Amino acid sequence: MAENGGLERSQPVDLSKHPSELFSGLIYGMKQPKIVLLICASGKIVITGAKVRDETYKAFENIYPVLT
Repeated sequence: MAENGGLERSQPVDLSKHPSELFSGLIYGMKQPKIVLLICASGKIVITGAKVRDETYKAFENIYPVLT
C-alpha cells in the first residue's frame, strides 16, 4: 500500500492535508456539507463537524465513490 494509504489527491490543496509526520492518513475538508473527514491508512473514516446526523450520511455518500 502506498504511504498515503492508496489515496490520491483529487481535490485542490486547500481542501485536503496529509501531515504524514503526525497522522498516517488524510484530513479532508468537505465544503458541502461542511464536514471534516479523517481518512486513515487502515481504511477507517472519522466524520466530524456535523450539526445533524443527516450531514454525516451525506458526507459519506459523497466521499465513498472517491475511495472505491
